Amino acid sequence: MSCNNEETEPSLPNSPSYRDGIYSGKQLEFSVDGKETMTVSSVTLTSRLLDANLDPDKDPDQIAHPSDPTYTTTVSIAGFPLEGDKSSFVTVSNIMGFKGTTMIQNIEYEYVGEFTGDPLSHHENKGLILKLTTK
Repeated sequence: MSCNNEETEPSLPNSPSYRDGIYSGKQLEFSVDGKETMTVSSVTLTSRLLDANLDPDKDPDQIAHPSDPTYTTTVSIAGFPLEGDKSSFVTVSNIMGFKGTTMIQNIEYEYVGEFTGDPLSHHENKGLILKLTTK
């Protein structure tokens, strides 16, 4: 048996978001510059709880309330910008959505992602509305 008297900071588990998963079909609305994009077949979200629990709608130095956790989320888009292409970007999200800017194939986009459905319901009852606007 060993004893360690050094204080260590507790680490947060690698917790996924309730919104993680693959969105396709009726679960997904995807548009660019206000026009629905038919080449996108799915959007996959994978997340990890942020250690600092940053609020995506405030300055990154602000701390959010623990009842509204925030995540580092990878957004992977199948079929964008062209059918057969795959694009991805990393953002900060919460259970309501995410927003920011990203560069995809040398084009800068502003994006807004909004979740629909209750975060605690089954995945098939959830949805994603993802809007990209060319800057």
